[in-house]
Amino acid sequence: MSATATPPTLPESDPAAEETFEVATLTPTQVQSMEAAIAPFFLSLTKREFMEQTEARRMLGYVVATAEDMAADPQLRARAVWADADVPELGKAVRVPVGWFRLAAR
Repeated sequence: MSATATPPTLPESDPAAEETFEVATLTPTQVQSMEAAIAPFFLSLTKREFMEQTEARRMLGYVVATAEDMAADPQLRARAVWADADVPELGKAVRVPVGWFRLAAR
């Protein structure tokens, strides 16, 4: 979050309801109500802030990444996923992915 922004707080939940909560049984109205309650919180974070916090808290969470987001991703950069390839038809080099998977040598 930015230094000046205070994230909105989420409404208190009902502990009894949490024990029986099942996504598959929610109605569209219930989904819309939940989304309306949590949307301001998620909108207060950048993608990077969201991912940093999910990683720090060992939670599962994903963002929708654009090509620009992926090109700037520090983990992908550190893993040398990108390389410049000459494209004669364009008369220049273009950054392309060269491998998503790296197996550690043992």
